[in-house]
Amino acid sequence: MIYFIISKSFIYFKVKPMNLDFVCIGGTKCGTTWLSQMLTANPEINVSVNKEPCYFSGNYHKGAKWYAKNWAKKAGKKGEFTAHYLYNKQAINRLKDDYPDVKIIVLLREPISRSISHYQMISRGKKFNDNALLKDLDTDIFDRSEYYSSLTFLFKVFPMEQILVEYYDSIIKNPKKLLEKIYRFLELESIIFPKNINQWYGKAHNPQFIILYKPIQLIHDYLSKKQSYKLIFWIKKMKLPNLYKWLVPKRKVINKNHVALIKGQKKRLYSDLNKIASVELDFNKSVIKKWLSLDSDIGK
Repeated sequence: MIYFIISKSFIYFKVKPMNLDFVCIGGTKCGTTWLSQMLTANPEINVSVNKEPCYFSGNYHKGAKWYAKNWAKKAGKKGEFTAHYLYNKQAINRLKDDYPDVKIIVLLREPISRSISHYQMISRGKKFNDNALLKDLDTDIFDRSEYYSSLTFLFKVFPMEQILVEYYDSIIKNPKKLLEKIYRFLELESIIFPKNINQWYGKAHNPQFIILYKPIQLIHDYLSKKQSYKLIFWIKKMKLPNLYKWLVPKRKVINKNHVALIKGQKKRLYSDLNKIASVELDFNKSVIKKWLSLDSDIGK
């Protein structure tokens, strides 16, 4: 569909965006892959074949027609999962402009544990200089473990009734209760608990030899660029990536010195949590308050 927009000097037309019912905007390494798998199993949901289209961030210039191609032609509420939208104010503004009524799901995780999990993920293809580790990781990891700025901006742009903030902890302790809450938020008629509800997804895989890991990543990136999502879906359905990961030897332990440096950022990251706990944002903060009250070692 095409609609007209009146500017100061001329009239132009723009392709009207497709219907988009919900977006899970992050955070990174907070359980978004697990949730996408759970919702994909519900026939009332149509999750984008490419889990992270990154449309409102890096691919917005490709237009609404390109974005629509990320979904299979089937019934169901359309949704996508791009974990870094949470940290991207431009993406949030674009989402508001194009889909002002969209429902937004946010998953949060204890920041030190999240940082360590993120470190495990990105260390698959990168070697960090021990002496410059904190500088190397600052943008990639620690910034994404600070939620205050992102959450306050999100609640300014979207009304609170369109936002659901939940926690990684709930996936571990009571996934059925969490799914029920999300189903109600999305106004689904049926409550479906997949058989694989207790299976974990998105766990960091640390190959012993990085060169053996790169081919599968290059293939995925190429197929995504070509929007060959049916082929990607078939490859995942056949569990070929899992077989490949099983064949590639794993590193048994991660660098303990690096983990210690990440844990050393607790003061900075927990200062951010204190800001969230004290600000008037209308969502359940009991889990955040529990994190702040913990005296035990974080991130084991």
